[in-house]
Amino acid sequence: MNWMKFKEWLEIKEATMEPPGWEAKMKAIEDFDKYVAGRVLRGLKGFDECKVLLMPDHRTPIALRTHTYDPVPIAVLSSGEEGDDVKEYDEFSVESGSLGIIEGHLIMEYLVG
Repeated sequence: MNWMKFKEWLEIKEATMEPPGWEAKMKAIEDFDKYVAGRVLRGLKGFDECKVLLMPDHRTPIALRTHTYDPVPIAVLSSGEEGDDVKEYDEFSVESGSLGIIEGHLIMEYLVG
């Protein structure tokens, strides 16, 4: 695998995980969508090839309000590939997508390999 292809990394993490932090966490996600995501996607038009990965670091089901070891949903925007028919981003919808459930140690290879 040629890791030198991997040039940029952006991680956005909201640290509030426990109630009453749930409202702050949702606000952080909404603000990211509103103020960051569009700018990033528009900026990608300047690159011939790119892939953008959207994923959480773990599941935190609202009913449990704690981290679990279950697979996390991922979404990939790729300049060189067609999209699939998944219209929602959540733990269940993406499982029927073109990537299905991918093992964590294979994600970077998929992105840059």
